[in-house]
Amino acid sequence: MKFFDVLLVLAGLNTSVLAELNATIPAASKTSTFGGSVLEPAANQLDELARIVTCTPRFKQPGGRIKQYQVDVGYAQAQAKKGGFREGRTGYPHRYKNHERLVFGTYNCDKARAHLMEYPIYWNGNGNEWQKDGDKKKQPGRYTPIRVVYANQNGALIYCGVMTHEFWFKNRHGAGDFKLCV
Repeated sequence: MKFFDVLLVLAGLNTSVLAELNATIPAASKTSTFGGSVLEPAANQLDELARIVTCTPRFKQPGGRIKQYQVDVGYAQAQAKKGGFREGRTGYPHRYKNHERLVFGTYNCDKARAHLMEYPIYWNGNGNEWQKDGDKKKQPGRYTPIRVVYANQNGALIYCGVMTHEFWFKNRHGAGDFKLCV
């Protein structure tokens, strides 16, 4: 029995609940095309499998309006896997050093020497995906202020969360520090 299964049994949850939850995780997400394994979600991440987060950057001008972008967490996780750990022609994914000290709520993402990566993603309804080996200025969805953050834990990809630049411009290019999407 896996550690996660034991926790659910100890917590008094029926193992059929576990089977249903485990069935929602595609088999392809449990292995990786970039050489590492993808860890199963921790108990505190199960509720994120079907969640939508909202990113709220402010338009870069005095008194600029706040734009609301919604991002499906499952989509963000899938994009993290596509980004992997190898930097593409666009310069993404690349290391994210978390100078803003964002708290993701996941041990492997919040620990002092976490090896975090950031990768551009688009919001719900945009219909495009960042092409890491494409031309940075000719992306199908143009610019985006939104990033998925994930950790490299000994070759395993661990989803941390979604963040956005504090500011956005008319062309959707982001600027300023990052803040979490919630």
